[in-house]
Parts: sequence; C-alpha cells; structure tokens
Amino acid sequence: GVALQGFDQPDIILQESLNPLGQYQVVLESEQGCFISESHQLEIPEYTIEDQQFICEGETYQFGDEILTLEDQYVNTFLAEDGCDSIVILQLEVGQHTDYSFSQSICAGEIYSVDGFDFSEEGMVEYIIPNSVGCDSTITLDLSVIPINEGIELGQDLIQLNLGDSLSISPSFVDPNLSNFLWQDDEGNIISNSESIENYIPINSTFIYLNAEDSFGCASSDTLELRLQKDVPVFIPNVFTPKENTNNSFVIFTTPAVEQIAEIDIYDRWGELVFSDQNSGPVKAYQGWDGRFNNDFAMNGVYVYLITLDIIDGTQEVHTGSITLVR
Repeated sequence: GVALQGFDQPDIILQESLNPLGQYQVVLESEQGCFISESHQLEIPEYTIEDQQFICEGETYQFGDEILTLEDQYVNTFLAEDGCDSIVILQLEVGQHTDYSFSQSICAGEIYSVDGFDFSEEGMVEYIIPNSVGCDSTITLDLSVIPINEGIELGQDLIQLNLGDSLSISPSFVDPNLSNFLWQDDEGNIISNSESIENYIPINSTFIYLNAEDSFGCASSDTLELRLQKDVPVFIPNVFTPKENTNNSFVIFTTPAVEQIAEIDIYDRWGELVFSDQNSGPVKAYQGWDGRFNNDFAMNGVYVYLITLDIIDGTQEVHTGSITLVR
C-alpha cells in the first residue's frame, strides 16, 4: 500500500540493488474513476544449474558456442525462457578408448565365439566392442587352428544281439595321441572310461558313443548302433523226478535276460498251494521245488505252476503250465 514516488508511467524499471522483491499493484485513473489491479509477485529466480556429461575420447560436446573435447569443469551463461540469465556449471568427463590382445586355439572344424563374433579361420583379427565405460575397445585376437587328429574307428556300425547278451568292444583304430576315453549311450549314461568295453549288457536298443581327446583338447568320436531282440527264451520242464540224481527238482532254464523269479506258485489238482517262493535271486543258482509239501513227499501227479519273471529291462513275464511229479 506504499506508493512508489516517481513511478507514474505504464512501464517501470526496478533496480535489483534496491531489493525490489515483493508484491505490487497498479492504480489506474480514468474518466470512469480509479481502478486497482490484481497483486503481482516480483521474484528474481536463481538459475544456477549443475550438469554432468560424458563423451568418449575423440568425440566433442557443444556447450553454448564452445566445442569441448577435454575433461574439465566449464561455466557458461544462457538465457532462460523467462528472459533471466541461467548459469550452467558443466562437469565434462572423457572416457578413454582401450586396446586388448589375446590368443586362442581351436580344433579344426570348430568355431570360436566371443563377444558376439564367430571365428573359424587362423590368423589375427580385430573387432570393436564397448568397454566398461561405454567407449570403443579394440580387441585383437590371434587365433590358431589345430589340425584334426586321425580319430577313432570302431570298425562296425551295427551289432545285433539278444536281450541279456554281454558285449565286449574294442576300437579297430585309435590315434596314438588320443586319451580320456568315454563310452556313453544315447541317454548320456556312462558305460566306461576305458578304451574298450568289457562285458557290457545293454537292456534296450541304443546307440553307443566312444569319445576321446588329444593333448590339445580336440575331440574325436565314433558311433555304434546296438539292436536288441527282446524275445526271452524260457524252458520249463513238464516232468521231474525228486528221487533221481538228475532232474530232481523243479527249476526253469533261461538266459541272463531274466533277472530273477519274482514269484513262483505251484498247486495240486485240487487247487491247494503246495509250494510258493518269491524274489529268487539269479535264476542260474535257484534250487526250485524239491517235490515236498508240509515237510513230506508230495504225491505223484500233475501240478499247475504260475511263474512271474523279472526281466532286466524292467518288464515282467508270466508263464503258466503243468508239471508232472514222478517218484
């Protein structure tokens, strides 16, 4: 509400040295009377801005009329949108380019992948990738290609055998520089770590692989297909004579494809169970039924059997029939 002496024109200039900050109103006089304007707040904004920028070595940064290339702190004054001065304090950082060299060896036929690039030919190559600060890093690779060794030959591509048969395999040729042998089936199961396989019993048709490495770490391999016939031969006698020196117990005869007799039950002609056994162990050593019932000799006659066999591939087979006991 204090009048400013001498300020009676539409435009006034306020000096910052007189501390002119505050609220102002204008009184207008006309033939219609006096009018008081709305209140106006006068402020002098402080525009001091700190900025930080980053460039890579060899790049430039424009700061007003200046073209900057060196790392340092710079100060410049700019005109803000409202017409006031804006002081900008710039901290400019300059990242350095880097160079790096390394060597690598690969085996013939391999591809060396690094930093998104693939290389297969011997020689010196250069490529550029961003370094840790985002600037160019020039990488020099010295790539060596090791000649391929003479490899492994198993000498055959296919072997057919029956379930339960054992297999021994030796390569027909092995490069003398090869070592670290590894046999595996097509499910990745390790069969052997030797150059040869001894007494291997496959339980399914499969491919087996022999892998080895030379002193440079270059690998060689060969593949063999094993094709299994899963018919399991089982011979079950139809008569036995307990009092004789031979054929004096009821046993079955089969191949190593049968892991054990899971269960054997024998009934007389009236359906009474006279013998039962489970989980017999190896069939070759099984003693079978000696023709006794309740610690006494069973009567001559025809008996019925029900036999369940555990097969080495995890399946089961059931056999039924009759056996005649003769004394």
